[in-house]
Amino acid sequence: WKSPAAGGGYDLNHTQSKAATTNDASGVSQQVTIPLTLTNPTLSLMASMQGGLSGSDAKLAAQLDNGSGPVTVLETSEVTAWEQHWADVSAWAGQTVTLTVQVQQATGVPQLGALLDEVTLGSAPPDLWLDMGGPFNAATGKEFNLTLHYGNRLPSLANGLQISLTLPAEIGYVSADPAPDETTPALVWQLGNLATTDEQPSIVITVTMDADFAYNLWVPLLAELTSMGYEAEMANNTAAHSIRVGYLNRIPMIAR
Repeated sequence: WKSPAAGGGYDLNHTQSKAATTNDASGVSQQVTIPLTLTNPTLSLMASMQGGLSGSDAKLAAQLDNGSGPVTVLETSEVTAWEQHWADVSAWAGQTVTLTVQVQQATGVPQLGALLDEVTLGSAPPDLWLDMGGPFNAATGKEFNLTLHYGNRLPSLANGLQISLTLPAEIGYVSADPAPDETTPALVWQLGNLATTDEQPSIVITVTMDADFAYNLWVPLLAELTSMGYEAEMANNTAAHSIRVGYLNRIPMIAR
């Protein structure tokens, strides 16, 4: 913009985004060594994409190259706000690799950029959780089901999972799906490994309440989930549930 006082007429300068060329990509690279001492080696970063055009299929990608060619380990599209992303890089443990984080976008759309922060390589232990559900009331001498749900909140492999449930004397074991590996002195399931946060397996246990147990008392139950390695949090590895002995009768009331 140039005013008449500066001499001459009005000039208006207009700028616009340059369109991306075929297979356009730009990024930053760094050579790093992934230590063997890390537990579940994980790449983590904060990112926000700036500019561009919504719906243009632009992507933010992270690649590792150990000399055999780049391998994409992380890919996300249209990150407009700051978000954290992570990827399992345990396949490259002990290797020196080139880490590249780049923006990839389609041909002919306005170019965009990405802001990066907190790009780190470190250990990512799993975070197992356990939940137990069942009725709040159970009649004596009757069968009912308890359900155990469990999972892993982080995308890191958990090894050697085991769930144990000790039944009080007032509750008798009938069956379970899947069947436990041990039934005395506690019900114990050896469940192997769990890697993904998408999996939420369950165990359904059929039990019966002692026919001679006194009504209106509460029976506590406690289950525990353990693994062979370190975890990010242990407070969510136990699940408790209480059952009232008896049942509720709903008697209709007639008002006069």
